[in-house]
Amino acid sequence: MRRSSEQRPIGLRAWIVSLVLVIGGAWAVFHFVDPRRLAGRWPFGVERSEVDAYAAVAALPLAAKDSVRVPVLYLGPTRRSGSCWPDDRGRGRDTRWMETTGFGDSVEVRPLRSAADGLHVRLRPGSELRGQRSFTLRPATEELLRARFVQLLATELDMLAPELALVRVISCGKDLGIHVKEEVPDGHFLARHGVSGATAVDLVFDPRLGHDLVPHVKGDSLANAGLRALWSGAGQHADAVAPALWAPWALLRSLAAPRDPWGGEHPAAYMVTEQQLIPVYRAPRPDQRGPARTMRSGPVTDLVGTEPFMRSFRAAQDRLTTKRGELRERLLLVAATWVPVLHAGEAVHVHMARAEALIDELLRSLQDRELVGRLGLPVEPWPGYALLAGQEQPLASATGVVEADALAELERTTKLVVQGDSVVFPRGKYRIDGAIRFPQGHRVILLPGARIELGSDAQLQVRGPLEVRGTKLNPVFIRPAAREVQHNGLEVIASSRDTVLLSGLQMSGARAGGTLVRLQGAAKVRAEGCMLDGAPGGTLVHAVGGDVELLGGVLQGGTIRLTQTKALVKDVLVRGATRGRAAGGVLVEGGRVRVEGGAFVAQSGAGLTCNSAAQVLMLGSTIEGCATAMKVGDGATLYADDVRFRGNDLVFSVRSEGTLRGGSRVLLYRNSFADNGRDREVDGGSTITDGGTLPEDVRTGARFIP
Repeated sequence: MRRSSEQRPIGLRAWIVSLVLVIGGAWAVFHFVDPRRLAGRWPFGVERSEVDAYAAVAALPLAAKDSVRVPVLYLGPTRRSGSCWPDDRGRGRDTRWMETTGFGDSVEVRPLRSAADGLHVRLRPGSELRGQRSFTLRPATEELLRARFVQLLATELDMLAPELALVRVISCGKDLGIHVKEEVPDGHFLARHGVSGATAVDLVFDPRLGHDLVPHVKGDSLANAGLRALWSGAGQHADAVAPALWAPWALLRSLAAPRDPWGGEHPAAYMVTEQQLIPVYRAPRPDQRGPARTMRSGPVTDLVGTEPFMRSFRAAQDRLTTKRGELRERLLLVAATWVPVLHAGEAVHVHMARAEALIDELLRSLQDRELVGRLGLPVEPWPGYALLAGQEQPLASATGVVEADALAELERTTKLVVQGDSVVFPRGKYRIDGAIRFPQGHRVILLPGARIELGSDAQLQVRGPLEVRGTKLNPVFIRPAAREVQHNGLEVIASSRDTVLLSGLQMSGARAGGTLVRLQGAAKVRAEGCMLDGAPGGTLVHAVGGDVELLGGVLQGGTIRLTQTKALVKDVLVRGATRGRAAGGVLVEGGRVRVEGGAFVAQSGAGLTCNSAAQVLMLGSTIEGCATAMKVGDGATLYADDVRFRGNDLVFSVRSEGTLRGGSRVLLYRNSFADNGRDREVDGGSTITDGGTLPEDVRTGARFIP
């Protein structure tokens, strides 16, 4: 026993000595070893996060103390719910009070679609902050340093680029930390940079993103017509997409996102009169889908590899390479400003070394004559292109092997059956993680009782006909695998020969701000008896082109978006979410739409919105408890008969500002009004008139709309 008790002090001393040696060794390493070596890769599986933790403790005297002051933005609670950001995940736009140095006013905000913890801020007309009308806020991360470096290169190439800045955000007295403030490249941005006669558009090159077949300009029918002509090859100007402008943009994208230069949405300026597209460089947004394997065929991607494009790409490289010494010093100054703020309270010398290594990597890439190879993805013409070009195009896929492997794995592990060119999901349970892109032209059939569970960021993409054959008693379910999971929905990119049938579909769980069901290019879409539950700020159904029928069913928590369609919406209940309200009911962008029966309830936006010279008939419906019952703009015409307006803040908002298609019109027949706030807001170019009696052939459906 004595021997054992005598060993205890010796063991304690050994433990203390070991601890001192470890701490002392770490202190010596983080004080005397070249920071560039500390910032590199470590052996024995030591992770970067562990190095940061050791550096913060062992090199505490060298830790940054947030010596660089950043502006502070103060955000108040929302006007509608009185809650603070980010606790309030409200759907659609709301109003908050915002203050910062030299500014204090009410601003319009909404959740950022590309980032769940981001915010879009729009100031009132006539109000500006540092010359800006709108901007986004996202939590600042170390990855933003690359974006800021490439933005500096963009200004060197005289590219249009939104401003990036760091701010500290405080909401209702709670410090939310450092955020990046990024200007939105909208019409005000273009005017501020002297680009007159242009409108802002978003381009999509990733085939996995089933956005509009062509860029769409809200509220400008003439611009949309020009864009459709440009995308279909019918444009009259050979320099509509000039290599001298787009090659430098492509160089910046290959530096900013080397693994995914074509991913995400890309802002541009469209010169309406000249029919010319001018690129706007914007920092890449985070994307959970991973890099794209193919790129969409279009006026921009078709440039890659051509002799004028290659010549302009090399010229932009040479222009930056000749200034690499000066650029390095300027980039180091940016790092000296951003790094202490991004890593306040940490070992700043280690993070500065990483920033310096990133700068050297970018400058080395500028001298790489094979850099353009990052842009050379296989081109994939998208189904539905025939809607624009007027003829059927050969459809190719560069990812057939990957698709076949994924399909074979599903067939091996589930009840899924592949029969010729058909993929059939019999009754049973299916778990899908990741994105499944069914082979081009295959018909996908979901039989009654099929239950598909989607993992985080999973997506089903059908590039051919789709049949969901659920019934009222035996529906088809597509739901998240767990309550907290968010997926990327169901997407159909069809050809002009294909039809889509959605019957008895019950679906929920899309990503905040995303789209639950996206349909484009099909000749015919029929959805009957479906129940869809959306996500904050999102879209329930987005149909582009073709003949669309939405019959019965309950759609809640999002917007129904109809773009250039002939559509019948009959006996559909569209309501706000079970908690809070959705942003809007039905959004009609061009085309002809007939709405019969049904109800639009508790929308924080408008129950029905129509623009882009749309023609819409609403017959026998109810609009109740909406912020605005009907919103009409951009030369659209709305006919309303036997519509019941109850408990809306505003019944009609009819405007024509900025339209090139004449005034917007509302024709009223026999309708009823009860307990509404205000009756109408009508500008000078618009009208609300008495239509008399609706023709009988229109009422019975013999004629689609007046």
